[in-house]
Amino acid sequence: MNIPLALTHRRTIIFLNGLLFFITLGVVYDAFILFFRAGNDALSIENLLDGIATIFVAYGVALEERDTLMKFFKLYPQYLDDGQKRTDAVCHFYGLNYLLIGLFMEVAIETIKLPHKVFNTLVAEEVVFGIGLVFCLTGCVLLLKNMYLLLRLPKAA
Repeated sequence: MNIPLALTHRRTIIFLNGLLFFITLGVVYDAFILFFRAGNDALSIENLLDGIATIFVAYGVALEERDTLMKFFKLYPQYLDDGQKRTDAVCHFYGLNYLLIGLFMEVAIETIKLPHKVFNTLVAEEVVFGIGLVFCLTGCVLLLKNMYLLLRLPKAA
């Protein structure tokens, strides 16, 4: 069994997208519960969003560079065909999207950590958390669309 080939296979990517989708939904659910609880727990929400943002950044980088990983593992040019090229193109596009979503979530979290002299975080906390949750939901939509496109590729990919 060729482990690098299995790890970079589109079915593995579809599985990982699904896993990240459900993890992200769990984060959104937990953040909503914490947000609307009396005396919302800002630190817990911050930690949830920061954690999922880090996962999106890491996953985005790995997915965006699928073709580079295939070369690194010496799977290309042996396994390079039109299906792999299309898989690489889809992964590059969505990987970049996940990377940007994760980075924007991290920026939103960091604005809350700024001193009150720089930015009135007490007033903007709810807005910033809302923005972070919107990025999470956007990530979920992109994960589903990415899975759909990968499923539609020819079987050879």
